Amino acid sequence: MKILHCSDIHFSEDAITWIDNHKEEVDVICLTGDFLDDKKTPLKTTKEQIDFYKEWFNTFAQPLLVCSGNHDYY
Repeated sequence: MKILHCSDIHFSEDAITWIDNHKEEVDVICLTGDFLDDKKTPLKTTKEQIDFYKEWFNTFAQPLLVCSGNHDYY
């Protein structure tokens, strides 16, 4: 069984793209916080980031395990 485990994404486009490019190579995906970018001037609002993740998580065909982190307090 191959497991892809990533954490501390912090809404990084590079990280999200990398995961998308490799998700078909594994049997299970485990994404652990922190998902949100809580910088003072983020490119996306917190709500926009959360909405993106809700849609993105639905694109995974294999089992997806998600655990929020301390930056994901919203």
